[in-house]
Amino acid sequence: MPITSVTGKHIIIADDYDDSADMLALLLEDSSPHRVTVAKDGEKALRLALAGRPDVVLLDVDMPKMSGSAVALAIRDHYGANRPALIGFSGTDVSAISKSGIFDHVLQKPVGVEDLLRLIDAWNPAL
Repeated sequence: MPITSVTGKHIIIADDYDDSADMLALLLEDSSPHRVTVAKDGEKALRLALAGRPDVVLLDVDMPKMSGSAVALAIRDHYGANRPALIGFSGTDVSAISKSGIFDHVLQKPVGVEDLLRLIDAWNPAL
């Protein structure tokens, strides 16, 4: 049964592991009205995020060219308080990443689509 969302949002998924990024994008697009763009490295994720304001940026913490943490900090600096939701994910222990305060949420790989959609649907930068 598909998960229904109230509003469609633009989501950027950044992960250097192609299969993981593409599969997550397909699952999100099939389960919701959200529009998903995939970046295979941190630099491309940042370019996409600055070129057209997404609602959510889902960042693998360990990526080539620019880490997910560096991308998240650059997005925070660029957009300020009215920024996209910044969600980090990692295959390693996420407790230290969570404590850094860089991301709004941190998820352990593999990312559960239902949990992710709940976070995405709940994000409202005006609150």
